[in-house]
Amino acid sequence: KGAKNSTATVSCDSLILDEESKAYTYPHNQSDEPSASIIHEATTGKLGEDKLFYMNSRGISEEEAKSLIVLGFISEILEGLPFEYVEVLKKVIELEFSEVGGVG
Repeated sequence: KGAKNSTATVSCDSLILDEESKAYTYPHNQSDEPSASIIHEATTGKLGEDKLFYMNSRGISEEEAKSLIVLGFISEILEGLPFEYVEVLKKVIELEFSEVGGVG
């Protein structure tokens, strides 16, 4: 209350990596200020075959393409983490999609 003419935007994004996974968003926005504007948006995307095909046609392996797509998807989250954590997380994701095996 009292935040006159304020604006709030909430964004929920999901990336589905396999055929079994699902994503749900349950927004709850509450405002006690009548002049405030609140927006909620949600997007859910699959790890698309078209994106994988495009990257593969440019010489990028499927495993590396999946890793790049996931790292791009979480890039905003990575910006807020300490450098050491980011490097470890990147390695884990790359390993997850390496030829050793993984999801996707």
